[in-house]
Amino acid sequence: MTSTPRLLDRLSPEARLLVLAAGSSATDRELAALARGGEVNWGRLLEMADRERATAIVWRRVKADVPPSMPPEVRSSFERMAMIADFSAGYLGERIGATLAHLNARGIPVLLLKGGALAVTVYGSFADRPMGDVDLVVPEREGDAAFAALQEVGWRWDAGAYPLERYERHHHYPPLVDERGLDTRLELHRELMVEGNPFGLGAAELFREGETVRIGAGTASVPTRELLLLHTCIHYAWSHMLLFGAWRAFRDMIALIDAGIDWARFEGLARRYRAESVSYWTFRLAGQLVGAEVPAEVMERLGRSVTTSFRGMCERHAAREMFPSPERCPSQWLRRTLWTAAIQPARSGHGSARPWLLDDMAPENVDPSRREGGVLRAFRHLPRAGDWLRYVVGIAR
Repeated sequence: MTSTPRLLDRLSPEARLLVLAAGSSATDRELAALARGGEVNWGRLLEMADRERATAIVWRRVKADVPPSMPPEVRSSFERMAMIADFSAGYLGERIGATLAHLNARGIPVLLLKGGALAVTVYGSFADRPMGDVDLVVPEREGDAAFAALQEVGWRWDAGAYPLERYERHHHYPPLVDERGLDTRLELHRELMVEGNPFGLGAAELFREGETVRIGAGTASVPTRELLLLHTCIHYAWSHMLLFGAWRAFRDMIALIDAGIDWARFEGLARRYRAESVSYWTFRLAGQLVGAEVPAEVMERLGRSVTTSFRGMCERHAAREMFPSPERCPSQWLRRTLWTAAIQPARSGHGSARPWLLDDMAPENVDPSRREGGVLRAFRHLPRAGDWLRYVVGIAR
């Protein structure tokens, strides 16, 4: 009988190395063996790491094990990009501290979310938690004042590209960019998630449960570790539909677990906010790919939120979707069908809410004429039926 390959072994050597670099020190031996083994295309890995903003982290994990065959121009690019990333992270920490101090002086309560909150708590530095966006949350009544105050300290709003009226019903204001050229956006949130999401987890809960931390010259609230972990699961498995953000989600999950999680409290939050299935899938994939350790009894209870049918197929589909590759799913409809089979929104109490129905950039929301019935959709995709079949066969075994 042929043994089933590990989920990790289904990835390309470059994707495998990138994923292992998100793991704890327990992945060191396998990471070193892969780096020395001669399979990795280092130029391709550099492109993938840069896309994930992971260049400095990956280079720190593998530089002692790269073989002499690594092209010198790629080594030089890794070293240069890692140095720039670390310098930018230090600048970002100072920039956020000064920004918070400006909001503090105006009496505006502010909460750090996602990467910023993780950087100052479980990671201990912005260099150890790379990010493309900084997310700040303020009470809705303070939103307009905070948006104006941020622009007073060098966060620039491109009103032509991001008109305010487009964001009137959004959970955040138009993105702001650093006028000094930092490659990071700042998003000011009124709420955690888009209106209509099925979870009911709001900013008020995070403010109420949060603790105050100092960042440079300023202070902000940060959520508890349990709420940060829950939000990580929701963001990856629901907002991003298991399609991207895996590298950061898995790495954040391991950092939070290592810092200490009250699992009884986490399970209670997951039940209250209908997030058991998204938590289960984030934990399952992180366990399979980077060895994240969640108590078996917690996984067993969270796993009751989904049926056992198609778990293997959904898992293999999610692994293929993590990074751009020729083997990614060829169909938006199939992608959504497999996501639904994994998350099981009806069973999870999500009602009719689906991520793509709340996404302004989803094709059918940009162009309503694309909201076709099943027969029309099937006819339009008929020429690609062979691609669909090959994909389904590939994830079925």
